[in-house]
Amino acid sequence: MKGSFTAVAILAAVLAASLPASGATPDRSEFLYTAPVSLTGERSYAAVRLTPEIFAAAGGDLSSMILLSEEGSVVPYFVNTFKISSHAVTQTYEMRLADSFIKDDEQYLDYTVLVQPSHDILASSIHMEAAGEFVKDITVFGGYDGVHWERIKNDTVYQVDGNDKLALPLPMPYEKYTWYRFMLSEQQRPLLLERVWLEYNSAIIEKTGFTEEITPDFSITQDRKTTVIRLPEVKCLSIDSVEIGTESMFKREVRAGGVRQTLYNLRFAGSVYERLVLPLDGYQSPEDGLEIRIEDRDDAPILINVIKLRYYTRDLVFPRPSGEKVFLYFGNEKIQAAPQYDIAAYKEYILADGYDILTPEKVCSQALPDPEPEPEPEPEEQSAIPLDLLFNIVIIGAAAVLAAVILMRLRRH
Repeated sequence: MKGSFTAVAILAAVLAASLPASGATPDRSEFLYTAPVSLTGERSYAAVRLTPEIFAAAGGDLSSMILLSEEGSVVPYFVNTFKISSHAVTQTYEMRLADSFIKDDEQYLDYTVLVQPSHDILASSIHMEAAGEFVKDITVFGGYDGVHWERIKNDTVYQVDGNDKLALPLPMPYEKYTWYRFMLSEQQRPLLLERVWLEYNSAIIEKTGFTEEITPDFSITQDRKTTVIRLPEVKCLSIDSVEIGTESMFKREVRAGGVRQTLYNLRFAGSVYERLVLPLDGYQSPEDGLEIRIEDRDDAPILINVIKLRYYTRDLVFPRPSGEKVFLYFGNEKIQAAPQYDIAAYKEYILADGYDILTPEKVCSQALPDPEPEPEPEPEEQSAIPLDLLFNIVIIGAAAVLAAVILMRLRRH
């Protein structure tokens, strides 16, 4: 019994010794990448702002990141990133009648925004007030100058026996038209509108956090009637928006990250109307980079000068250690879960006090040691005498001994 207990105790001790101690310093040679960070500033807390290069090298997996001081001890941290919130927004734009006429038994009413705001106008619906009873087919057009028009939709408006339909929802994606034309079936008498206004109703999703702008390299190819823009360096970034820099005049469907919108760059009567920014709302680009597609239809491709991209930053916030540098290590397949430190429990106080933002130096790739080759099995020792020969000798020897015994017994008889 005593021996059994001793064996169990020894086994437990061996197992305990084989487990890593809590908070033990990881083996730096097991990480694929490292980046030194100079400790500048004077605040008690600092933060490593992760760069696109780090996101690309990490492949979207930030769980294996550790910070080490110059002495090699672990520096605890928490990740500060963007927060998502949402709220409803309703905006109203009054309109005035700019022109009206009748042509080919159709009534035309041209309206424009009464007061042009300093920002672009988006409308999700058109609303009307009218006198009398009526039922009329209506075709809605949109424009920017009161001269050139684009058809938006066909619908019906009515006001009969206390029932009405005087609100027209507009299709997505919403355009920034400042002029609207109504073509109405004249029938018995023209429609008299007492008031017309635009409304924009939307649940706005806001991301509170820091963004940074980069101008990544890109390549352009043509896929039939589509321009394909590839940004190979934009990997695993949470993207706020992409802006296309061009002087070409165009209006086309643009797609990226599951988002489709009409972008345009138009000039009419000395005024410029443009929407060149495609919002991506935090879409994380894949590991092979971002792709943007522009539907050219039968038009020539537009000339793109630059691509501007805004992405949400992530900061590794930590208490400032002694020394002049800390070292960021990442890319370790043995680490499956992100480390958890006490500092995350009181991060609100740290964020309120602020921290110094530090930029990592160039990311370096660490060459992991090649696995040791398995030892080759030692060749079996060869007998000096072949086994079959040795067997024959034994058999012959045994037969000789047996024959000698038999002869001796015969002589005695």
